[in-house]
Amino acid sequence: MIPGETEVADAGAVPASVEADEGQTVATRCAVVVWTLVLIIVSFGLYAASPVRLQTDSHWVVFTARSLVAHGDVDLDEYRSISDHGATFQIEQQGRHAYYEAPLGTSLAAVPFVAVASLIDGPGLDQQLEQGRSQPLDGWIAAAMAAITVGLMFLVMLGLTSRLWIALATTAVFAFGTQVWSTASRTLWMHTPSLMCLTLALLVAQRARRSGAWCYTLGTVMALAYFVRPTNVVPLLAFAIWIAFLGRRPFTRFACGGATVGCTFIILDLALYGRVLQPYFRASRVSLAATTVEALAGNLFSPSRGLIMFVPVSLLCAYGFVLKRHAGTLSSLDVTIAGGAVGYWLLVSLFPTWYAGWSYGPRFLTDIAPMLVWFLPPVLESVVIRRRVALGVVVSIAFVASVAIQARGSIEQSTADWNWTPHSIDVDQARLWDFEDLQFLR
Repeated sequence: MIPGETEVADAGAVPASVEADEGQTVATRCAVVVWTLVLIIVSFGLYAASPVRLQTDSHWVVFTARSLVAHGDVDLDEYRSISDHGATFQIEQQGRHAYYEAPLGTSLAAVPFVAVASLIDGPGLDQQLEQGRSQPLDGWIAAAMAAITVGLMFLVMLGLTSRLWIALATTAVFAFGTQVWSTASRTLWMHTPSLMCLTLALLVAQRARRSGAWCYTLGTVMALAYFVRPTNVVPLLAFAIWIAFLGRRPFTRFACGGATVGCTFIILDLALYGRVLQPYFRASRVSLAATTVEALAGNLFSPSRGLIMFVPVSLLCAYGFVLKRHAGTLSSLDVTIAGGAVGYWLLVSLFPTWYAGWSYGPRFLTDIAPMLVWFLPPVLESVVIRRRVALGVVVSIAFVASVAIQARGSIEQSTADWNWTPHSIDVDQARLWDFEDLQFLR
C-alpha cells in the first residue's frame, strides 16, 4: 500500500457512526411520513363512510364557496329559488343581496375542494346546488379536513412523547374518541377548519418554543382561527400572553403575523360585503344571562350536552395536567393551553343557546379537543413507567367509552333524531337534563 493513499481515503471517508445516525434520521422521518399518511387515510375512510350528517348551520358553506369559484362573489342571489321556498336559516339580507351569515373563513377553507369539484363537473355541481343539495360534497370536504387535522395531531404528539405507540394511541383517541368524529367530520361546521387551525397552532407553538422565528407563523395561524370562528379569541389571547413573556421580539413577530391576516380579512370583507367585519363578530352575541350558571354546568355535565358525559377521556386529560404539575414538568406552554381550554368553556357558556341547537353532544366545545388531548401522554407514560394497573384499566374504559359514544353519533341516525323527537330541543330545553333519554343511547 502506498503511503498517503490511506490518508486520502480516510480524509474523504464519513465516520460509520455519522452514517448510522443519518440513516436512522432518514428512516425515522420516513416512518413518521408513513404513519401520518396511514392515519389520514384511515380517518378519512371511516369519516366518509359514517352516514349521519346533521347539517344545520353549515348548510350554505358549499354554496358560498361555489359562488366564489364561479362568480368571484359571496352573495347567494343565484340560489334565491331555494330561500324563497323557506330555506332562510343563516341567511342575512344586505341591501338587495343575500349572504351566508357565518364567518367567511369556513367557506374560504372549502374553496380549494369546491374548485376541484368544479373542474371535474361544474354544471353537475350547479344543478345539485340549485336543488338545495350540497351533499355528499360537503361531507367529503369535512371528512378530508378532519382527517388532515388527525395527521397534524400525530405530529404534535410526537413532540410530546418519545414512544411511538403513545403518539399513535393518543392520536387515535383524538380522531375517534372526541367530537372530531361526531361533529367536525360530519359536515362543514365552523369547528372543522377551526380544529385544523388550533391543532396546527399547537404544532407551531412547539417549534416557537425553540425558535422565535416561528412566532410569526403562530400569530398567522391563530388569527386565521379567529376569523374562522370568533370564539377562538380565547386561545388567541392565551398564546399572545405566552409569547409576550418570551420577549419583545417574539411578540412583535406574533403580532405582525396576526396583523397580516387581520388586514387581509378586512380587505376581503370590504371587497365582498362592503363592510369591515361581518355581524357575526359582534361581541353582543355573548353576555351574562339567567342561563349562564346552567350553561357552565351543562357544558360539562348535561346528560345530552356535557363534555364529561360524551368524552369521558377528558377527565384523564385533566389528570394529565395534574401529573405534569406534580412531576415538576409543567411548562408555561402547558399552562397556556390549559388556560385556553378553560377560557373557551367559560366563553361558550355565555351564549344563550349554550346547548348548540340541533347537534350531537357538546358541539360548542369541539374546538378544545386538541388542547385536551395535549395532556394525555403523561397519563399513558404513568401507566407504563409506574406499572399502575388500576390506572391502566381506567384509561382503557375511558378510551373505549369515548370511542363508542362518538361512534353512536356518527353512525346511528336516531341520535340525530333526538334533537326534534319527541319535541325540538329549541322548544323543550328541560330535555337537556333528562337522564332517562340520553342522546347517545337513542
